[in-house]
Amino acid sequence: DVAPLADEFPARPAIKVESTPPGRVLETLRTAAPCLDALVGLAGLHLPDALERGATGLQPGCSVVELYVDLWQAWTDGRRDEFDDLHRRLLPYLSV
Repeated sequence: DVAPLADEFPARPAIKVESTPPGRVLETLRTAAPCLDALVGLAGLHLPDALERGATGLQPGCSVVELYVDLWQAWTDGRRDEFDDLHRRLLPYLSV
């Protein structure tokens, strides 16, 4: 349970959720510790669902950085169709 830690250590930047899929863990975390930012990993495999469930960012590896920047910009600009298209194009590379 990270909720008590969020209150005890206010300087925390974020917690990384690595469950597969991360959705239920993110929802529980957002309820228990809404002040705690939640990043997801796994190279963004579940990024669309994770963002919809309260993730505040992604901590991928160092490959295809420019694609992750484009994904994030599309999401934050509200260009969901472009975001979904970019994510679909990324999926084959994440599944190998």
